Amino acid sequence: MRVLPPATCWQYAGGRIINLHHGLLPSFPGLRPYHDAFAGRMLTYGATCHFIVPELDAGNQIIHQSTFTVPPGVRLEEIVRIGKEDNEPRCLVEGVRRVVDREVKLHFQRVVARN
Repeated sequence: MRVLPPATCWQYAGGRIINLHHGLLPSFPGLRPYHDAFAGRMLTYGATCHFIVPELDAGNQIIHQSTFTVPPGVRLEEIVRIGKEDNEPRCLVEGVRRVVDREVKLHFQRVVARN
C-alpha cells in the first residue's frame, strides 16, 4: 500500500486516479479494515472502489462497493481470503467499468452519476 502525497492527488485531480480499498468506506478506513470489522463482530465485509483525493480514505468519492456476508464463526483468515480472491477483484472491475463507460464522474470531490 502506498499513500500518495497531497500534491500528487491535486495534480491528477478530477477523477483521473482510482483506488481499491479493501474495506467498506467510510466505516472501515486504514490499513486493516478486515481486522477492524472482525473485531466489531461484523458479518458483512466489503471493498470500495473510489477516486483518490488528498484526504486518505475519505469515503466521499465512492464509485462502487461490493460486499459479502459470512455466517457467525468464520475465521478471520477465511474472511480475508474471500475478500482478496473473490470480492476485491469483482469490485475493482465494476468500478473501472463504471468510469470507462462514463456512468460516473468526480465533481467537486463527490461522485455523481452522468446524465
